[in-house]
Amino acid sequence: MFKKDEKIFLISLSIMILLYISPIILADRLYIDDILRSQYGYKNWGLNGRPLADAVMAMVNMTSGEIVDISPLPLLIACGAYVVCSLAYYKTAINFIGPFKAGLLFFFVIANPFLLENLSYKFDVLPMILSVAVLLLPFCGIRNLYLKIVAGVLCVAASLSLYQASIGFFCALALIELAIAYSRNNATDCILLKDLCLRAASLLIGYLAYSIIAKHFIQGDYNETHSQMIGLNFEGLQSVIDTSRGMNYQLMRTIGEMPIVVYAAAFLAVLFSIYSVYSRKAAWSGSRFIVSLVIITSPATIYLLSFIHLSLLKNPIFVHRVLVSFCGIIMYVILMTLMNIKRKTFLAILLAPLFLFTNYYSFAYGNALKYQKEYDVKLSSELAQIVSSDDPDGIKQVRIFGTQGSSIQRLNAIKRLPSLEPLIPLYYTGGWWGTHLIKMYDIKNEITGESDLNRACSMREIESNQRYRVYSDQNRILIAFDKPNCRS
Repeated sequence: MFKKDEKIFLISLSIMILLYISPIILADRLYIDDILRSQYGYKNWGLNGRPLADAVMAMVNMTSGEIVDISPLPLLIACGAYVVCSLAYYKTAINFIGPFKAGLLFFFVIANPFLLENLSYKFDVLPMILSVAVLLLPFCGIRNLYLKIVAGVLCVAASLSLYQASIGFFCALALIELAIAYSRNNATDCILLKDLCLRAASLLIGYLAYSIIAKHFIQGDYNETHSQMIGLNFEGLQSVIDTSRGMNYQLMRTIGEMPIVVYAAAFLAVLFSIYSVYSRKAAWSGSRFIVSLVIITSPATIYLLSFIHLSLLKNPIFVHRVLVSFCGIIMYVILMTLMNIKRKTFLAILLAPLFLFTNYYSFAYGNALKYQKEYDVKLSSELAQIVSSDDPDGIKQVRIFGTQGSSIQRLNAIKRLPSLEPLIPLYYTGGWWGTHLIKMYDIKNEITGESDLNRACSMREIESNQRYRVYSDQNRILIAFDKPNCRS
């Protein structure tokens, strides 16, 4: 069924991915939107402009109605689909580097800090990872021109319909395709330029097709606000600059925690790009000049593609999960390293520390996630008991003020790896996710946030400890993670 090299690729990549995701599976924490989806079973990704995500999760749950928590199955299916698409890409595009090296390449693509948040969702993980995996397919050795265009259009539209932020990865793959063909002298400069234009056309048509589809699904103030594009004016340009700075800061903050060999690999990738242009045996022409310029600037371009498409939004979201297109720059840097460095010793010096760090980061994250989950379970159980005892009929309005404390293990992990802080959210922050955590204990009360702690001054205190205080009157229960400053 599978050839020897394909088996090596499948086994090596699968083992590495399973090792990497095991801390997330063991942590078993409901991650942000998971809290509500697990309680009410709604999909509603289509309202975010992701209708295919609804369809995929309906298929996995074998229902068009409410979905249930079947984790870690969506994560395992997502990783399985990624491995299969990676195998197709390996067989048709990069089989010359060997199966184990290719397995290592695709491991690093998925095992990056900016995908950890995506991998942590019990529900969203499947459409998110599929949006990355499906983009590999148009680059899997399709020779017929029309089929290549159709495949590109369909996969771009599908990826956008699964998770829009992944689209930068398609652009990166197009540039990687160009770099491979250029360095291996597989085609003339004219053909290379033609193929690049073909990829650009597929991207444009796929995006237009998606836009037509998405406008029939996007609903709600939140979704409409975050889907609006910037204006073509000075304010729009300034917005792009400001957003790009913010995204770049997030990227560099995390990259700065990686071992120094990462910078060495990135530097070598730039040198390899320049050298490939210098060593190419072909007469200079207009097409060669354009292609050479694209090759030389590819490292910087692919890095910008990690976030530049997000900068075109009026109200972008500054979180790790939207930086999924960072997969592109990782793939480029690692592939250039594997293609150009033949000595195994030097490769081991470069890649072994990176392999160890990715797993170190994942295990540190997973364990901190687990400890915070245990903290939240204990806290929610206590608060639910207090509310239920004070208001057995569930008629009072419950309000939450301030931000909960953190598990000491989470704080210790953040001290060592500051970039972990936004990846391990504190759910009791005013009236948001914490309100739904209490609901998990069958609390019937209406629960909202509270912005005025002074309300507590006119209420009786029914519980007080180092972590929180609870106040009550005839109509309300106030849970406060800060101490009110009441004048006697």
